Amino acid sequence: MSVFYRKSLKLPVKPLKSVRLTDFSRGMSRKKDENILPLSYAALAYNYAVGDGALRDGLGLSAFAYGGRPMDGIEGETIERVWHYRKYDRDNNRPDDRLAVYCASGKVYARPLLHDGDFQEIGGLHYTEPPAAINYRLYGEDVLIFCAGSESMSVWDGENPPRAVPDSPRITSMDIHYERLFATVEDEKRQVWFSDDLDPTNWDLTLENAGFIEMADERGALLKVVSFLDYVYVFREYGISRMSASGSQEEFSVSQLFVSSGRIRPDTIAVCGDRILFMADDGLYAFNGLYAEHILDHMKTMFAGLGNDSAAAVYCSSKYYLACRFDYGDGEQVGCEAQEGYVNNTVMELDLSSMCCCLTRGVDVRHLAAVRAGEAAVLCACAEGRLAVADDGGAVFGQPLKKLWRTPSTDFGTDKIKVLKYISLRTAAALGVTVESEEERKTIAVSGGAGVQRVRVNLKGRVIGVSFESDGCNTRISAPILHFDLI
Repeated sequence: MSVFYRKSLKLPVKPLKSVRLTDFSRGMSRKKDENILPLSYAALAYNYAVGDGALRDGLGLSAFAYGGRPMDGIEGETIERVWHYRKYDRDNNRPDDRLAVYCASGKVYARPLLHDGDFQEIGGLHYTEPPAAINYRLYGEDVLIFCAGSESMSVWDGENPPRAVPDSPRITSMDIHYERLFATVEDEKRQVWFSDDLDPTNWDLTLENAGFIEMADERGALLKVVSFLDYVYVFREYGISRMSASGSQEEFSVSQLFVSSGRIRPDTIAVCGDRILFMADDGLYAFNGLYAEHILDHMKTMFAGLGNDSAAAVYCSSKYYLACRFDYGDGEQVGCEAQEGYVNNTVMELDLSSMCCCLTRGVDVRHLAAVRAGEAAVLCACAEGRLAVADDGGAVFGQPLKKLWRTPSTDFGTDKIKVLKYISLRTAAALGVTVESEEERKTIAVSGGAGVQRVRVNLKGRVIGVSFESDGCNTRISAPILHFDLI
């Protein structure tokens, strides 16, 4: 009897296809429909920092402290504004800078910035609305000038009671230009006032002292004055005017530069090196002294048209920070959004060198200021009635913020049915990976650790999207690869 053995044939295993998400730094885009958006953008992202291409903890806020001791609040008060008062102690030959804050009660407080000390009320200052404040060297003394539309000017030297200037106009915004104080005023919305040369407390209206210029045209009320590139720029409701204001009053002149289709938000105007950034109803602009152009067009649908009357901004360490209200359109409630009465829900951080933009969602920040303590400038914020400093910890006063990065829904370039087999990635901390198609949805918990991790998925569909979610800190997610098969 003969026995025959058949050699088994080894059929080749069809390799899986893969798509690598190599770089997260392009951030989020809402300019195109999600179904045609490249995977290099996010369809929705917040509370992650993406500057180096990985997903890391985004901007956080921690209590302002000195020497490890929190100095972030005043008992019984709600902090709404903060300023850096730059002062030099000539007697002891050292800086004696202060932090000054305005509270909802109308009171103003100050405390040392460079050494220990508590907030102390500045007697004689009380405002029914948030004032403006500016540093000036008056008669050899470093002073802080306060102005509000409902009150006359007050000058504080850091030691003595503030000195009122009763004949000053009711100033709503101000800036120093060639040793004059230029200002917009409450009573005359179409006039720019300017003080005497070398004396911002002299408002005697003569050709030798103070004066004003009227601007009556279609650009609307005057909102804010800014000294920039040898000119005074006057930001108005619907445009920008430029004043040449060096020399004597007779040589002052005005030219009109820009008309906006949307109303400009005055507290978002910030000089950022060689340009000025500001928000209007129709988006975010960069102004170079002659022309204004839209920037971040791919995100403007999230904040344009929302009013944003309480939006505020500042320039700090080569970045533009904007506190405002965003519409994320996902129905979620993150951080302050779960509370009644919040005004802003987002702080946007825009790196002006790379134009990389990150969003911190769930924080109600009412005011921002750049404070220089030593060599570095730090970002201070008024949030939850407290004084905070920005960090990269991804938490607000110790409470981590929910983080999300969601890819566009994609068909991977083919209308065939796909099976997403697994996702490989590196992650330092635990996270959740949610995968969704038109047929099913799965969320997989992933533990953090060293090396590449393989997340088994086995989800079927023609169009697939992936989300990376985290509720903790110490996040670092990089180099995810989607491995799939075609049916």
